[in-house]
Amino acid sequence: MKERGFIGSIGFYGAIAAFVVAAGLGIALKVQSSRLAAAQESLAACRATNAVLNDQITRQNEAVKSLEKAAEDRQKRAQDALEAARKGQAKAQGEIARLKAVRPTVGACPAADAVRQIREGLK
Repeated sequence: MKERGFIGSIGFYGAIAAFVVAAGLGIALKVQSSRLAAAQESLAACRATNAVLNDQITRQNEAVKSLEKAAEDRQKRAQDALEAARKGQAKAQGEIARLKAVRPTVGACPAADAVRQIREGLK
């Protein structure tokens, strides 16, 4: 049997060490690949959820805008109705003032005086 010596044994142990390192790196690569695949699946699920939520937010924002538009329309109609009522009230107050000005100043109620005279004549 031939002895290889110190240098030969270093080469042999070096080859074993290189094989162990390569095997360790291969295992680490496999582990990291599986972690990457799991992370990619999680990312895809998050993207799908994000798309659904964005769609819901868009629909909700459209609904809010339509409700705000309806509220503005109702506010405008109410404001117009209030203005018309105020004009009607002012017109009625003017008519009341006109009728008060036309009222005769004979007594509190001229019809009551006429009724009283007729009753006195019937006795």
